[in-house]
Amino acid sequence: MESCEKDGGVKQLRLDTKGLFLDCKENNKIKTITKIPLEDISDYEDKINKNITYNHDTYYSAYNRLSIEYHNNMEHPNLMINNVLTWEPIWSYDPPVRYLNKISDTSHIEMVNGKITTDNTFTIHDRLLSTDKSDRFIYISNIFGLEFNTGLYYGITSMNLKNKNFYINDDIVIKNRNQMELKYKGEYDKIELRNSTNYLWEMYGGFKECDYIISNDENCNTLYTLNTLNVTYVSPTIKERNGVINFYNNYLHYMEYNKTNEFNIFNITDYTNIKEPIYSLSLTKNGNIGLNDNQYLLHKEYFKPDEYYYMFIKNRNLILKSSTGEYKWAVNKTISNRPYDAKEIKISHSFEEGEILYCGDYSMIILNGKLLYRDHNLKTSTEIDYVKNNSVYLFKIEVASNNIVL
Repeated sequence: MESCEKDGGVKQLRLDTKGLFLDCKENNKIKTITKIPLEDISDYEDKINKNITYNHDTYYSAYNRLSIEYHNNMEHPNLMINNVLTWEPIWSYDPPVRYLNKISDTSHIEMVNGKITTDNTFTIHDRLLSTDKSDRFIYISNIFGLEFNTGLYYGITSMNLKNKNFYINDDIVIKNRNQMELKYKGEYDKIELRNSTNYLWEMYGGFKECDYIISNDENCNTLYTLNTLNVTYVSPTIKERNGVINFYNNYLHYMEYNKTNEFNIFNITDYTNIKEPIYSLSLTKNGNIGLNDNQYLLHKEYFKPDEYYYMFIKNRNLILKSSTGEYKWAVNKTISNRPYDAKEIKISHSFEEGEILYCGDYSMIILNGKLLYRDHNLKTSTEIDYVKNNSVYLFKIEVASNNIVL
């Protein structure tokens, strides 16, 4: 680290308010191992009794400790300076503590004042500083994992960008994407992963809040893995309460509002037969449900795009509808008493508004009180005149044993 070989040998190793120094016996030589700018240590006033009167500089120095540390999830012992009041690592020898502004898929390490500010790794004892005007940061603890200001993710010990892949611990989350960068926004307490062309992934410290899951709102049209989304309402026109969706390890876990005993699971891998990690699920403007930044489709719109599409939880089901009220997709296709896209109606079954009778490139649907015939290739819709009185509002067709009831 430093040497007093040419200055009479070492007098002492000294830790004070300004840093860690090696004092030499001759020539009044002082060798700097590291400086400790006080602004690099986070504000700890909320962690102590605010009635204590203290001097800012000397109070910090009284709680800085130089020691050899070797804890859980550390590869080997390390010489470190810790503030034992806040238990924040201030400096370490090998590896150095990272005060990261960003994580990049690069082999070039950037350093400022002896601290790593850009690297491809974010791991134990490192902090990722906010890129906005807030003074917040996130931190990986050897005990608690990834710590945000509003929550933590136990068990996360590293995030890496290497060889066009994004890893959490040793698991690939996103593969084969160029020029990825991971940054932290303290104002929203979230991580954002982008490349030069796409917004790829995000991670919140707590629940993300949205009024709706809806295709025409870029902030609330996508679910990202390792996140929980609290959705307030069904849609802009339906103010019924929606629910909570958690996305983890290719599964959606969803629960309708105020029904804590009805916890439901949707396995995306089994449904799609896609074997690679699924990191995002999006409602697109053209009506599709896209996976992994629309590299794959969970559902494809078969008719003309509507104004918007929304997803909601109802009766233990996860459902996609369009702004016209048409059922487009659901985890459980039987929303009423038959699959919403059945090819036929059997006795005792009904045909309700928003449902379709589907046959290849053609379908029938009840929308806005009308019975419509549609050609999916031509994108045309024709009203079927089934009664003389066109003022009748049709909302259901029921099939009985001897007749059809409108």
